Parts: sequence; structure tokens; C-alpha cells
Amino acid sequence: MRFSKFSSITLPGIVDQIIDYILRPTSDYALVNIISNYVKTFFVQYPTETQLIPFTLPKTASVELREPYIWEQSPHETLTIITETLLRITLYDTLLESLVAEQAARFIAMDNSTRNASNLLDEMSLAYNKTRQAKITRELTDLVSSFQ
Repeated sequence: MRFSKFSSITLPGIVDQIIDYILRPTSDYALVNIISNYVKTFFVQYPTETQLIPFTLPKTASVELREPYIWEQSPHETLTIITETLLRITLYDTLLESLVAEQAARFIAMDNSTRNASNLLDEMSLAYNKTRQAKITRELTDLVSSFQ
């Protein structure tokens, strides 16, 4: 699968296509991982790996319910809906985080290039002024020496 246009506008469609591909009845994946960028701070991004399948549930204390829930769907349908929703949210969050990391990296690169261009302009202006001043000094020296 290849997505040439990856932006916040195309992100929901990309997530849908990936989920359809993963949950396709002909595909039987034992493990699905995503390697993406993660923004630690705006100026620091690092690669991270997120496991989509199999799901790992956090270990929590068991909670006793006072009253049982009444579900309209069967347990299988309910579990399927919850699983797809969790998969969609995890994938969307991971891809959105990667998109933010890309934009932050672009911002930093453009900021560095602007700063370098400004420094180069300052250096070139200084060199030009020195050359111009040297030419003026040479002309004045020639004029003064011709009158003596």
C-alpha cells in the first residue's frame, strides 16, 4: 500500500483504507506494527513503534458491576465494534502524530535555512562594504599622490 498524498485532509481516508486492508477476511495477521515519528517536543522527534494487532490491554483491577449491562447487540458484534474503534483510534492517533512530527521538522529546516541565508547576507554585505571602502581609499590615495 502506498499513499502519495498524506495530509490532515486525506488522513481519515487513509485510515479507512488501512483498516479495511488489515481486517479483510482474506488477511490473517498475527502481528501488525507501525513505525512512525513521535513528537517529544516541537524540536525533538524520534521514531516509535506501535503495535496494532494483537491488542495489549493494560492490567487493571477487576471491577464488580452492581447491575449487568444490557447490550442490544450480541457479544460478538459488540466486541467487533469495540475492536474496530480501538484500531481506528490508535491508527489515526499514530498517523496524526507522525504528520505533526513531519510539519515540525519542516518548520525547523525552514527556520535554519532562513537563519543561514540571513547570516550569508550579512557576511556578503560586510565583504561588499570592505571592498567598496578599499576602492574609495585607493582612489583618494591616487588623487592625493597626483597633487604632490
